[in-house]
Amino acid sequence: MKHLIALARARKYKRIYGEIEQKDWDHVDRLIRFYEKFGFEVELNLEKKKGKISLLLTE
Repeated sequence: MKHLIALARARKYKRIYGEIEQKDWDHVDRLIRFYEKFGFEVELNLEKKKGKISLLLTE
């Protein structure tokens, strides 16, 4: 993940984002810890068992 973030910054990207799908829900707690460890904001919709991740790349 460190390399992905560094590459995105080198390419002047402003944000990295993605989704957590229902199929990932069995290990969502591990995913939350993983993404938050790297500074991502995690938003979950508990009813639909989906979520979004986002990291703003500011210098």
